[in-house]
Amino acid sequence: MRVDAVRDVTVTGDAGNNTITPTLGLARYVDGGAGIDTVVIPATLSQTYVQSQNNGSFTLQRLTDGAMLDVTRVERVTFNDTRLALDLNGHAGEAAKLLGALGGPALLANKGVVGE
Repeated sequence: MRVDAVRDVTVTGDAGNNTITPTLGLARYVDGGAGIDTVVIPATLSQTYVQSQNNGSFTLQRLTDGAMLDVTRVERVTFNDTRLALDLNGHAGEAAKLLGALGGPALLANKGVVGE
């Protein structure tokens, strides 16, 4: 069975650092806009499938019910149990490289330090 969905429900951020808590569904889309934007997902990371798209956007799918969300220009995702940085080619990647250079790979495993 094939289901094609038009992503017609869009939430768009502005030039600031937005925190967006969208309603998940079959045809949902978030464009964070400029700034460091965060999407809040009502699920744990293990309950969510995260897929990178070729155009730099991501698809997030909650495995408990199949609800989907496509995000573009969103740098962070907050789950019920953790936070995830999507911009590894941007600010998050630069911070990880700096931490790795200062403290080695072991420092990158410290969630308290990396999360800051």
